[in-house]
Amino acid sequence: MAKISIDVDEIKKNLKVQALTAKAQFKVFAKKAQKDLEAHQVYKKVETALEKLKSKGFAQELIKNPKVQEITKRLVAASEQLEKTIAKNASTILEEVKSRVNKPAAKAKAKKAAPKAREDKEA
Repeated sequence: MAKISIDVDEIKKNLKVQALTAKAQFKVFAKKAQKDLEAHQVYKKVETALEKLKSKGFAQELIKNPKVQEITKRLVAASEQLEKTIAKNASTILEEVKSRVNKPAAKAKAKKAAPKAREDKEA
């Protein structure tokens, strides 16, 4: 049979080196992403879009859009269906839990009542 020896300290050292390398690579990637976002003025574009959304004119225009109205109707219908399904499942689960909880309790009461009935018969 072959004997296997593991150098735990060497494994720890290698893992630590890999973790530090990954950390350094992640920092480089984060800095590069930050520069890309700034170069493409993503933050400025997002702020502009938010300002437009806040203005009443754009919001009214958006609400009147037929595609937006259709999406809204679908979302409302889906949320109502989801709510019904959740309520149905919750009540089913609740009934199941009640039946499982009450079943052992009923058996325990029957077992406690049975000896008293025997004692009554004996007396």
